[in-house]
Amino acid sequence: MTGTHVDLGVLLELLREAGAEEMLAEILQTFADEAPKCMRAVEDAAGEHHLESIRQAAHAYKSSARQIGAVQLGELLAALEHSASEGSLETALAMIDRVRQEHANVLEELAAQAGSGSD
Repeated sequence: MTGTHVDLGVLLELLREAGAEEMLAEILQTFADEAPKCMRAVEDAAGEHHLESIRQAAHAYKSSARQIGAVQLGELLAALEHSASEGSLETALAMIDRVRQEHANVLEELAAQAGSGSD
């Protein structure tokens, strides 16, 4: 189950090893439910121009994204976290639109996978 924006292979393999494959749909639904809150936290921190809040929000969302196989989103969030850690507000703010777009792509792909019944 590999899409353009989400590669569920690693997560699915971990679940198989644990004998918990049936948890996949629930994990993905939890991500889909929580991701908008995570994105909002990133956007709010960016709107306040608060580097430490941007770093923290990007770090938290990065972990969730990587866990479900949203590799590109995880990489963008890691770069955003790094920019904020380095004190580069201009660079961090410039990345928000790319993060927002990939966030939307991931959620769209998860919705399509859920709609097709492939989990």
